[in-house]
Amino acid sequence: MVAQRDINGLYKLVLKVVSPELAFERLQRIAPRYFDFGRVEMLGTQKGGSELQYIGIPEPLARWFTAMMEGYSSSVLELAGAKSPRYKFGPPKRDGEVGGIETVTLRFEVSWS
Repeated sequence: MVAQRDINGLYKLVLKVVSPELAFERLQRIAPRYFDFGRVEMLGTQKGGSELQYIGIPEPLARWFTAMMEGYSSSVLELAGAKSPRYKFGPPKRDGEVGGIETVTLRFEVSWS
């Protein structure tokens, strides 16, 4: 899996000493390094969960993006000690257009034990 490959080495060690909450927040901060579209807004983080939204995601990528975020961030959370990450995605909401392509906001909640 891509997440496991990316996290080997130093990141793996770091994830073992940080909380799942901190690991999830940090993941969202580095996500823009992988994508040249959209931006993230953290809406809240508490013990055992987080709520956020990605704004400006190209609509044709919305389904892929949610599946990718769920799979990738689940791996990160589990390496940081989270058990059974669960995701709840809201429906994509149109938020604009870039270069003739409709963009959407994707809001989701993740929780773990």
